Amino acid sequence: MATESDDKCRARELWVRVTSGAEGEGSSCSESTRDSWWRLIRQRYGEPSRHHHNLDHLNHMAELWAEYADHLSNPRAVALALFFQYLEYDPKSQDNEERCIEAFRRFAEEARIPTDSELYLSVTELIQLTKLHSTEEHKQEGMYGREDKHFFLDFDMCVLGSSPAEYKDYTERVRLEYSFVPDAVYKSLRSKIPNIFSTEPFRRIYEERAKSNIRDEIAELDT
Repeated sequence: MATESDDKCRARELWVRVTSGAEGEGSSCSESTRDSWWRLIRQRYGEPSRHHHNLDHLNHMAELWAEYADHLSNPRAVALALFFQYLEYDPKSQDNEERCIEAFRRFAEEARIPTDSELYLSVTELIQLTKLHSTEEHKQEGMYGREDKHFFLDFDMCVLGSSPAEYKDYTERVRLEYSFVPDAVYKSLRSKIPNIFSTEPFRRIYEERAKSNIRDEIAELDT
C-alpha cells in the first residue's frame, strides 16, 4: 500500500506507470508484485548509509526520464534500469551491477517478463553499463550518442553539471559514501573522465559546467 509520502514521490509515480502493463511487455505484473518491489526499492534507497544514491537521486532520475522520454526508443526499459541500477549498492563491492541484475531477474520472474524478451535484455544491458559509465561516444570529441544507453548514463551524471552550490553538496555526500578511499586515490578517480556526457543536449547544457565543478573540486582536494 502506498504511503502519503509515496503519493508525492516522482519515483513512485514512474514505478506504477512502468509496471502497470500500459507500456507493453510485462503486463502480467500484479498489484501485489508491484507494491512489494516498491517497498524493497524504497527500503534499499532509503538506507542510512546512502548519502547520494538514495531516494532523492531516484526522484531526480524519474524527473529526467519524464523530460527526455520522447528521445528514448524503449522508455520502459530505461525506467526499469533506473530503479534497479543502484538497488544493490555497496561502494566497497566490485559486483554491484551483477547483484542488481540478479535482483531484476527476480523481479522479472515475478512480473512474468521473459528473460529472452527485448525488455529484459535491454534492462540488463543498461545496468551493466553502470560498471564503466562509458561508451565510444564518451571517448571522442565531436561524437554524440543518441541511443537509450547514452541518455541512461547522462541521467546519472547530470548532477555533475549542477550549480556550484549543488555540486559541492553532492561531492560532500558522495565523499561520505566513499570515506574509506584515501584522498589521493579519490582525486585521481574524479579526474579520469574525458567527456562526461555523451548526448548532444546533455553535453551542450552540462558539460562545461561539470568540468568546471570537477576542476574546482580537485583544486580543493589539493589544499
